[in-house]
Amino acid sequence: MTAYATPETYLPHRAPMCVLTRVAHVDDASVTCETETTADGVLKTHWRQDGELPEAFVLEIMAQTVGVWARYHGDLTPVPEGDAEADIGLLLSVRSIQIDRVVKQGDPLLQCTMHKLMIDGQLAVFEGELTSGDEHVASGRLTVYQPLESEVAALFGENGL
Repeated sequence: MTAYATPETYLPHRAPMCVLTRVAHVDDASVTCETETTADGVLKTHWRQDGELPEAFVLEIMAQTVGVWARYHGDLTPVPEGDAEADIGLLLSVRSIQIDRVVKQGDPLLQCTMHKLMIDGQLAVFEGELTSGDEHVASGRLTVYQPLESEVAALFGENGL
């Protein structure tokens, strides 16, 4: 069994915006990450007052899971702590999204598995699902883009982000 680094090692996200708890598996064609749903876990600042997670975070869990795959396979270089120059990726589209149920605080561990369908240079398409225990939570297809440094400057100004 392979031991993986923390999600923050692969992502430029830090608390409270890193919504992944653990990297469970990465291979050439897929990635699986997990998110705890405890009140004091990585989602602690995102729960609504009714104890439900806003649906946008379902997409964020999927997108960050793809981000782990991309960084793991991109150059295997950990993102330095507090690195404002870390590579960014852009989520271009979400297709065929199906959210079957809301995520509630205290649900069984969330597990997100995304499968690479296509990669062409800076553009990639992944499809996958989010489950909680044995229950299907959501599924969908994400198209992501890794901009070049020059494109980041053009998109966000000369100073980048």
